[in-house]
Amino acid sequence: RKVMKVFQELDFLTDSSTNSSNIGLLSGMIREGHVSHAYLFTGDNTAMLSRLALSFAAAINCHDGGCGHCSVCLNTLKGVHPNVLVVEPQGNILRVEEITGLQRFIGMSAYGPGRKICIIKEAELMNAEAGNRLLKTLEDPPDPDSVFILLSEDISVMLPTIVSRCLVYRWKLKLEQ
Repeated sequence: RKVMKVFQELDFLTDSSTNSSNIGLLSGMIREGHVSHAYLFTGDNTAMLSRLALSFAAAINCHDGGCGHCSVCLNTLKGVHPNVLVVEPQGNILRVEEITGLQRFIGMSAYGPGRKICIIKEAELMNAEAGNRLLKTLEDPPDPDSVFILLSEDISVMLPTIVSRCLVYRWKLKLEQ
């Protein structure tokens, strides 16, 4: 089975059965049109998890299954596609304001074809108010075609109810790049 081109270019993934299995599962979901609404990617490096999430987002919206060279892929990989929102903590906390912005984004129509995708960096830094607001959004997304990709280096400190709403993928990352 063919691995999507955007996944082949992730040189920071270790050559492990875990990563191969993860990429196979994610590629299969996209190919079969069974993309879930919530994912949680965990590993030891937020920047690498972010690149991974952008690659997955590109593959979801690419008309050619994550080709890596069309405008959808290129803009998504750069983090500038209008259907992709990257949410980051301000300082060392992810506040309710960031989640409110995410809710506004998801509530608007997608730009052209494709799904609205929210990538939440350092999801473990959500305060209780932000976590509860995100939980409501995950339980009842305003747009049924929306996709949430949460990134966390430490899911043990996240709200268990949020983790339980996501498909969790642990990634083995190369420590030196």
